[in-house]
Amino acid sequence: MATDLAAELALALELADIADAITLPRYTNRTFKPSGSIAVEECDTGGDTEDCNGDGNNNDKNNNDKKCHAPQCGDGYINASFTPADAVRPEECEIGQPCTGNRMCNHCNCVDR
Repeated sequence: MATDLAAELALALELADIADAITLPRYTNRTFKPSGSIAVEECDTGGDTEDCNGDGNNNDKNNNDKKCHAPQCGDGYINASFTPADAVRPEECEIGQPCTGNRMCNHCNCVDR
């Protein structure tokens, strides 16, 4: 049984490119500082994701130095795509930032007082 190695290699490279597009993060420029930030980006997913804060979402309360960084509750950046370990929902508030009405921020979720 003859094997077409060139065709198999081409298929393998094509599948590897597809896998890379899904699993690798977007290009991260370790010298780029997002607008208003003094810190260089550590991740770049093109917006807020579970793994990376985006570019601020036009929210002037978001910590500029946490743009393009791994999200965590208490970093001063509300990332609605990220659910902190102790939270029941994605981030809705940050420590020191008020919730609406008679609610308070607990584990980055707004809860009744």
